[in-house]
Amino acid sequence: MFRDSSFQFKLLRKFELDSTAYMEFGAGQCDNIYWKLDSYYAEEDEFFVVEGIIKKHFISFDHYGNSDIPKNIGINIINDLTTAIKILEDNIEKGFTYLKLSDYWKKIFVNAKELIIKYLHEIVNAWSTIYKSNDCLFIYGL
Repeated sequence: MFRDSSFQFKLLRKFELDSTAYMEFGAGQCDNIYWKLDSYYAEEDEFFVVEGIIKKHFISFDHYGNSDIPKNIGINIINDLTTAIKILEDNIEKGFTYLKLSDYWKKIFVNAKELIIKYLHEIVNAWSTIYKSNDCLFIYGL
């Protein structure tokens, strides 16, 4: 469950992890090798910020499963996340709606606008870097 007082909205690397409640993503396809040194990690509850956009373009995405997101779909996700950043900067409610956040998450994240914008930039940058040299990005759910 979300720890309201401790959320950071920050991508992490393996050496920064303090538990196992993270979504993992990185270059290539799922190979069922977890906790890779070169992967990026997002705290599970914080990752809900991007899941609505991911599901818009990759409908088979499963929070609790593994997903391979091809570059053509990933670029669309990146573009939508970039649009979401611009909307959030102007209006948090419209930004949250664009991100397809549920009312539950909207209430929890309402005071984290700046952190969420920074987090979305981090995700856009990480995914863009991965897709520069890879045709696929994996996400390991919980």
